[in-house]
Amino acid sequence: MSSFFAAHPFLPSARARAERLGIRLEDITDEELEIASARLRSILSGRPDYSILDERTELLHYVIFRIFVSFLGSEYYYGKLGRFYAERTRRNFSHDIFTELGIDPYAVPLSAYMKYRHIYPETKIYHVELKRGVVYLTDALLPLFAGCTAYTLSVAGLPLDVSGVPERFAEYAKRSVAVRRAPRSSRGYGYIEAVLSASGIPDGRKRIIFYWLAPYLVTVKGLSPDEAISTINEWLSRQGGGRIQPSWVKDEVLLAKRKGIRPWSLKKVRERDPGLVDILKGMGVLR
Repeated sequence: MSSFFAAHPFLPSARARAERLGIRLEDITDEELEIASARLRSILSGRPDYSILDERTELLHYVIFRIFVSFLGSEYYYGKLGRFYAERTRRNFSHDIFTELGIDPYAVPLSAYMKYRHIYPETKIYHVELKRGVVYLTDALLPLFAGCTAYTLSVAGLPLDVSGVPERFAEYAKRSVAVRRAPRSSRGYGYIEAVLSASGIPDGRKRIIFYWLAPYLVTVKGLSPDEAISTINEWLSRQGGGRIQPSWVKDEVLLAKRKGIRPWSLKKVRERDPGLVDILKGMGVLR
């Protein structure tokens, strides 16, 4: 039996998962462990390796993720990442990711798509079908987006406490993950998400972009300027009123990015621009 497993007992559920995948932990050699764990280290170092390995190693890698997260206490997130790798041999795992997130895998809300769309050039917004704030995925794109989603969740959800991590992984975790800033939470910005999902707003669009959308997308959501501009332009295409110059949108996004501007609170907008709030309330966008 590998000294790794002998020295670091893990959650019984990890053993049960391994057995369901046809792997007996007692039969795992140190060499197999090293091959499978190399991919884990590549992700922790920020340079994920997506090369295809043999089925046993792919499934073993999945189990290692489950064991690794048992020390960190974030099984919810790393389970999704592990499922992505196992999905190469078990296709249904990609659908599991979206089921747990409550997302229709073939019709993803734009806000969710922009939140999880990372890693692959093929998932850039101009490569997908977009209608009325919904991204429609093809069978070819679905596994790629599943991987993006799993990777994003895994990095965002990894706790900072690495005291119980097996020694062979501890340095990678401390150096590349634990020292990262936790992403700013978008909790408390439901009113902005409501505006992002709305259609047919004829007035106040520039103020909405200035107060909320530009700073929210780049400062809170962490989108790149190009992604934020694409999101705002898509939002504008669903509204009424005259044309807004693309250069103005770009300037507002870059300003918010450069200065780290935070979006205005709903209370502040109520105090300083009550007319805008009345418009949005009248449309049922805000309560």
